[in-house]
Amino acid sequence: MNNDQSPTVAEPWLAPDQRTEQEILAPYKTQLTTDAQQRKATKAKIVAAVEEISRLTFSLREAITNPAYADTTLVRQAHLLDTMFFTVMKRYADGDYDNEYTGQPDDHALAFAMSVQKQCVETLKALGAINYMKALKPALPPLPLPVPDEQTIKET
Repeated sequence: MNNDQSPTVAEPWLAPDQRTEQEILAPYKTQLTTDAQQRKATKAKIVAAVEEISRLTFSLREAITNPAYADTTLVRQAHLLDTMFFTVMKRYADGDYDNEYTGQPDDHALAFAMSVQKQCVETLKALGAINYMKALKPALPPLPLPVPDEQTIKET
């Protein structure tokens, strides 16, 4: 190696760095920016999850404290299932589920519609059972008298 020449390519760690300070720091700044963006995105996801948990907790509290919640939920479920059944059967009758090769109706859609109809019937049975049990139970029986302990018996 000559004194007036820079080191050869075989020794790149000895070569003087011709890059500017900004060129040297650019990858690090990019990484810091990416890390900050990831932290910000993670924080946003955490906030969204906490809000969702709060909403679900409120819904659960409402379900536990509101005696009519189960009834209205089952009624909504029955309406939804009935609408699904009607929609699938209408599309089946219109030929929307025809097999593309044979042109014949696809029986998978019909089987799905029947399973939806069965679930709707089960939902309405559950609602009927709940209402039947409510009608049988006029009021809670009174609490039994407390059993006195030995201390109370000795005092009397």
